[in-house]
Amino acid sequence: MAIYFCAIHNPKGYDDVLRRSAVIDLRENAGVPLDRVLKTNRVVNIPDLRDDQSYTNKNRFIVPLVDTVGARSFVAVPMLKENELIGTINMYRRQARPFTSKQIEMVQSFASQAVIAIENARLLNQLRESLQQQTATADVLKVISRSAFALQAVLDTLVESSSRLCEAYDSIIFLQRGGKLSVTAHHGPIPVDFLDWPITRD
Repeated sequence: MAIYFCAIHNPKGYDDVLRRSAVIDLRENAGVPLDRVLKTNRVVNIPDLRDDQSYTNKNRFIVPLVDTVGARSFVAVPMLKENELIGTINMYRRQARPFTSKQIEMVQSFASQAVIAIENARLLNQLRESLQQQTATADVLKVISRSAFALQAVLDTLVESSSRLCEAYDSIIFLQRGGKLSVTAHHGPIPVDFLDWPITRD
């Protein structure tokens, strides 16, 4: 599993590390706090990172966090959707002063709200995609109803709609005619400098 950095506050001294490695592959970073959260779905509260195995084992993400940024106490709170981990909220202090239960409970509340916001955004995106697909289908059906005997108008609408929906750079329809693929409709900036494409074993 990979963890992606999505938002960060006060990253002084840690910017370069995040720029070089915005993704943490936990298979290559076993034992780091995020890996422990993934395996348990529970809060990981570390009183002092200098004493933690991830630091003593010289993990490439934890060592600069301690030595460059000065992180000491660290907490990772899971973001759970129906007991499935979708992310974490991580915080650190520059003093070896563990986060209190009350503080962790507050962050857990924030994590729950973040999960709701992420799920709402996902559902909204799904709805938008569904509406776009329905609109494109309706456009094609309108063209078909208006142009029952004008196949070219229908095919032109199909390539344009499919390009837009799939965010494609270019779209083309071939029809098989007499053992050849014939360019029948095209939408996009790539020039089509042939009309027929022989169908061979190659």
